[in-house]
Amino acid sequence: MKSIVKNTIICIITSILPLSAGCVRAEQVNDSETAEEELSLSEETGVNTEEPESFISNAVWICEPSLELESVEEMTQYLYGMSIFASCYEFTGYPQRWDPECPVEYTENAIVVKKNGRYGVYDYSGNVLYDTVLEPYQSLTDENPISYQNFTGYINSVSFSERFSADFRTLNEYAVPGLGGDFGTLALLNGKYVSEFYGMTEPVAFENIGRRMVVENIDHSGNIIGYSVVRENGEIISQINGRPLDFVNGYISVNRKSLDWWLGDSENNKLQIVKAETGESINDQYYNDIKFFECGYCPVKKGTKWGYVNENGEEVTDFIFDDASTLYDGKAYVSQGGLYGVIDLEETIHKVGHLTSMDCYGIDIPQPENTAANSSGTVTVKVTNLNIRRGPGTDYDKNGFAAPGILYDVYEVTLNGGYTWYRIGENEWIADKNGEWVDYSE
Repeated sequence: MKSIVKNTIICIITSILPLSAGCVRAEQVNDSETAEEELSLSEETGVNTEEPESFISNAVWICEPSLELESVEEMTQYLYGMSIFASCYEFTGYPQRWDPECPVEYTENAIVVKKNGRYGVYDYSGNVLYDTVLEPYQSLTDENPISYQNFTGYINSVSFSERFSADFRTLNEYAVPGLGGDFGTLALLNGKYVSEFYGMTEPVAFENIGRRMVVENIDHSGNIIGYSVVRENGEIISQINGRPLDFVNGYISVNRKSLDWWLGDSENNKLQIVKAETGESINDQYYNDIKFFECGYCPVKKGTKWGYVNENGEEVTDFIFDDASTLYDGKAYVSQGGLYGVIDLEETIHKVGHLTSMDCYGIDIPQPENTAANSSGTVTVKVTNLNIRRGPGTDYDKNGFAAPGILYDVYEVTLNGGYTWYRIGENEWIADKNGEWVDYSE
């Protein structure tokens, strides 16, 4: 009996083993068939399972890059009372708050836009405040008809009789008052304050108006020989090498190439950002254009592209934008490929650290060359009307004058004709005679 049971059990086990093996094989076949069915389904529906996922930007967008605008411009003010009486007063806060005498408390959340040749006002979320219907203002330097008038506010420059409401949503009839006052320039002559008007100087007492400023340093002939940053009480803070352009929120944009107002071709500009308290650049880079700091960031341009720099001088984005605005509440208008968007730059930098073109747009945009001075030393010009020549010799053509008090980078030094010649740029050489004309340092 036990033998029969034993034989029976063996038979059952041997019968089960092939069946078990067969179950495994059957499951494998079913998986294969299922995969083939899924592949056939994808082929039938035209879905390519190898297709990469669509690009997802790492930038934080308030308004996606979809606005078909020609340009954007900050609501900056040209204030006669703030720019004629001294070289440059410091402006603080957003542009809509720059004039303490403005009778209208304008919203700061506004920017001028241009579309189809007409102008309007948007907010920093891409919403329309005033539609793009204003005709351009036909002037020599600017077409933007939305301008600021002293003691009046923002007006339509085409009519000169319409003033914007505080929210920029309406224009109302308004009689613009005339401008008046003394147009003398405050300057420093041998450390003493004077009023300078077309070469004529008169000693004046410094008047504290509650703002820091940049003041011209002049010689007895009225020539500008440098600039000083002074406190509200007239105390000198620092010296500036170059021509100050804007003084906003503690920082000054400076043209290192000249003491003149006129910049000329922006591609040849040598601009830097200087901290007012020290007179020193925040980094060693030269830029073709600079706007101003708001919310801790400033738009800067290299070549044809814009990027952003922080107050430590760190370039926090690649140079990837065709245009870039100053910030409001951490947000900025930027454009690439003909479309504008509104980026939350503060949140984006907090998220990614440094914003690249791949992070922002998913494309590789070539970067401009490093514009830090690759020089062997510097020279500071000590005299007026020092010729710049196209080569190291008096037989080379003149190419302008080197400005006194300006610090120039030196890329090459050679001796010729009894002079020491310093190359300060491409085809730009200046001479020195026994240290009388320039100070050189390595």
